[in-house]
Amino acid sequence: MLGIAASTSSPSSHTNRDAFLSIADVSPPVQSFSPSTAPIPNITINISNPSADSGSAYTVTQSAHPLTTSPCSNLTPNPPLQSSCIPKYQGQSMTSAQLARWNRLLTKYGEAHVHKHSWEWVQGDFIPFYIYQSVSRLTDYWTEWTEGIGGFISTRELTEVWGAKWRRNNGGQRTECGRRKKVIDLVTALSARPNWNVSLALRFLTEKYETRYTPRKFCDWLKPENVQAVLVAAVTFC
Repeated sequence: MLGIAASTSSPSSHTNRDAFLSIADVSPPVQSFSPSTAPIPNITINISNPSADSGSAYTVTQSAHPLTTSPCSNLTPNPPLQSSCIPKYQGQSMTSAQLARWNRLLTKYGEAHVHKHSWEWVQGDFIPFYIYQSVSRLTDYWTEWTEGIGGFISTRELTEVWGAKWRRNNGGQRTECGRRKKVIDLVTALSARPNWNVSLALRFLTEKYETRYTPRKFCDWLKPENVQAVLVAAVTFC
């Protein structure tokens, strides 16, 4: 009698086969990569060679923070100034000599005062433009001389640093300078008197003469003999 032998498999063989199938069905993980968003720096090479001297007046223009290099590049700890960061004169980036002088002006007078003027580059220096301002009071002459009015650099600073250059040999400016200097000299003389000071001198002129003269007419009246009369009148003031 022939016997038919049934094919059997042990439980352990099923377990191994299932494990193999489970491993085979697992797909390797797919890693996604996003493209780099790091900015590509723009590099500008300035090959211009602006003229150093000019006989015309130009207003110097510059970025909000001309001495700051960080807005231009963050690739190196101390990047060089690029043309977009350098102040401009006549539409061109300043030369190293112009930039050095310009920075000294900003340091000494502050951006607000410097930017109030137009400037001309003449023989290695920036020369400011300034027109004497209209005034309504006698004391404004002294304020213009010592502090400046309208946001401009004071005329004393202009004169001490640039002499008469800022007036550019203009006849009207020269005449107005002489006219206003008479009041400046008078205030100086009054404030030098015993027990006097600038504040008292200005109060004396205001109370004694401002109601009688406009600033312009007072300057024209202030001839040498009248200067002496003012000094005499000051003796009994206070």
